[in-house]
Amino acid sequence: MIVRETKTEFVMTTQHEHACFSGEIAAHFKSELWIDPHLLEAVLLAIREHDRGWISLDETPVWYDRIKAPYSFMDYPLYPKLPMYTRGIDEVEDRNAYAALICSLHYASFKAIRASSHPDCIAYIQHEEERQNRITQQLRLSPASPVIAQHLRLLQLCDEISLYVCMNEPGAGKDEEHPWYRDGFETRLHGGFLRHMGSFRGNTNEALSVPRSVHGELEEQACVERVPTAFRYRGSL
Repeated sequence: MIVRETKTEFVMTTQHEHACFSGEIAAHFKSELWIDPHLLEAVLLAIREHDRGWISLDETPVWYDRIKAPYSFMDYPLYPKLPMYTRGIDEVEDRNAYAALICSLHYASFKAIRASSHPDCIAYIQHEEERQNRITQQLRLSPASPVIAQHLRLLQLCDEISLYVCMNEPGAGKDEEHPWYRDGFETRLHGGFLRHMGSFRGNTNEALSVPRSVHGELEEQACVERVPTAFRYRGSL
């Protein structure tokens, strides 16, 4: 769950809803960024479905009594999430192996998991690396392929953009943004940081502030079919 607290309520967006919006964003990137057009639909599937593992977790929000707020994806206990991450990637693989490869690389890159000495984390990384090896062999791809690396970056970029939309009040100024974004974005395309701002228009014609690359990877005014749906809650669960 993505949780944004205001003075009067918690604004909550499910992870899968956020991921679907990531897919909407991805659909507006210029075609040359995908490198291989034959893999475009698989990568769009990966971006749209990368948080499938959260669907059942987000069905019932859990109250974090210590901080008097619902658990969010940032503070939800790690070890219960691991089997759900695996399940989500399994479900993607049932639909497309290459999409599952990109999702697996994304989750296996999480620093909190990779740096942990906990047996569950070690087993998780080992399982996903085995999946990655199996899929690259099955599809006759090089694990070091720059195409795979670019598709992973595109997933992570769309993930960041969508999180930005979900975690910030529409129209927020730089000093009001979530701390993660005040110094720009981590993901690089063409070697440049994504720091400039543009806008999408949702199906309600309401402008949404989202990051736009200095290289103009997105259309100037991209019209998305859907925007993240959030629900609002006041009080304790």
